[in-house]
Amino acid sequence: NLRSVDLFASVGYTGENRNFPAVYRNLQDNQIVQVGVKIPILDWGKRRGKVRVAKSNRDVVLSKIRQEQINFNQDIFLLVEHFNNQAQQLDIAKEADAIAQQRYKTSIETFLIGKINTLDLNDAQNSKDDARQKHISELYYYWYYYYQIRSLTLWDFRTNTELEADFDEIIRQ
Repeated sequence: NLRSVDLFASVGYTGENRNFPAVYRNLQDNQIVQVGVKIPILDWGKRRGKVRVAKSNRDVVLSKIRQEQINFNQDIFLLVEHFNNQAQQLDIAKEADAIAQQRYKTSIETFLIGKINTLDLNDAQNSKDDARQKHISELYYYWYYYYQIRSLTLWDFRTNTELEADFDEIIRQ
């Protein structure tokens, strides 16, 4: 509703004197009581403008909420894509680690019979260490993406249940 009626009342004392301390002496003679009604006849569209601004602000907030929902869904989609790709990367890194381990064992045996030099043995060892580090790194990212998805969706994928916590119980502990 764009119309409003205001009812007001005021009570007060007033005084007048050339000497400031004497202004509020004998206040019983200067009591004022006012009662009135304010009815705006014309506000030049001020209230209508406020309503339009409020509706516009509401539309902006709703638009931001929709955009946040879209961004959230995209984030989930990208995390799932990364997780699925990471599973493949983990398999590749695991196989590369096994191959590097075998190469290193073979290089040690070959070194012991004098067929390769220390540079080749060091290269095999460095490759083995790099492959192991890569495997550990890929394993880390695999679980990182898994738990990111889990925390954003609040879903336990192993038990197919929602993740819940009794915060009152946690606080009591």
